[in-house]
Amino acid sequence: MAIVGRNYKIDSLRIAASFAVVMLHTAAGYLVKLHSSDSMAWWVANFFDASCRWSVPVFILISGSLLLRSEEPIFTFFRKRFFRICIPLIFWSVLYLCIRVFIFKNIKINDIPVVLMAGAPYVHLWYLYMLIGLYLVFPILRKFVKSVNKAFGVCFVVFLSLLSVANLFLDWIPDFFLVKFVPFLCYFLGGYFLGDVQLSVKGLRLAFLLVVLIFLTALSAGWAIHFYGIKGLWVAYDYLSPLVIIVSFLIFSLPVQEFPSFPTDVSLSESSFGIYLIHPLFLIPLGFMFSISNALYLFVLIPVMSFFVFFASWKVVVLVRRFPFGRGVFGG
Repeated sequence: MAIVGRNYKIDSLRIAASFAVVMLHTAAGYLVKLHSSDSMAWWVANFFDASCRWSVPVFILISGSLLLRSEEPIFTFFRKRFFRICIPLIFWSVLYLCIRVFIFKNIKINDIPVVLMAGAPYVHLWYLYMLIGLYLVFPILRKFVKSVNKAFGVCFVVFLSLLSVANLFLDWIPDFFLVKFVPFLCYFLGGYFLGDVQLSVKGLRLAFLLVVLIFLTALSAGWAIHFYGIKGLWVAYDYLSPLVIIVSFLIFSLPVQEFPSFPTDVSLSESSFGIYLIHPLFLIPLGFMFSISNALYLFVLIPVMSFFVFFASWKVVVLVRRFPFGRGVFGG
């Protein structure tokens, strides 16, 4: 039964983005191990990785769409965000740092302060650290969007997107986590100004366009790593690369009718943040168990493993959130 007032497009976008994050990290694990673009297996992992690069940008777009439209008092906003972001950030930072220090041994205890200041205790937790800076400037951003018309806002988002792309090629990476949000303002403000945009391109034409753009992303990644090495790969794959920005905005602007509701929508949507936080705990052992370089096997393994990790993460989140402690570490 549908819930009155429930935005099923947002629910479906959250679910799709959380699954895409899982598949992205599943594919990336094999992409890094394979190193070279000379093998077909690398191209298989590359395709799955490239097809999911829109995941985190869509999360930011959703946040901008919902938060910048809210009318809640600033004190209430910060109180809610503290319990939703800060408590999970502390818990998961400690857990994943322990994994890196004592299991992977890729950092030392002395490195922890630097890692935390950079907001990078683990590969996916940068997102939480970025949100802290974004939330601190939220009052200013909400006043800004209320004071300008939509046409100006859309133009401003395009301008910010171009600046973010330029910044990507200039190779400025914020070392302090509180300013990590700056390049991602195009997504947060874009969520507000593009939140009610309805694309005129629909159905098979839109699907074809997205497939073409994803293939171009994969090809650009292969070209970049061939000529510029691993640094070139991450530029092509960055959440602020031109193709990723376009795909992210297109997916966020999909027509409402493209998002049918399902009985599990609400549960999955409300668990999306928890899935994001916990899924690496399943990927770590599975990555050791299935070290495959055969292209055909990898073509089957990556989606199958992604579905398993996504489903297992969802069930654990639902189970643990029944307890007060669980609600705290998974963000309410």
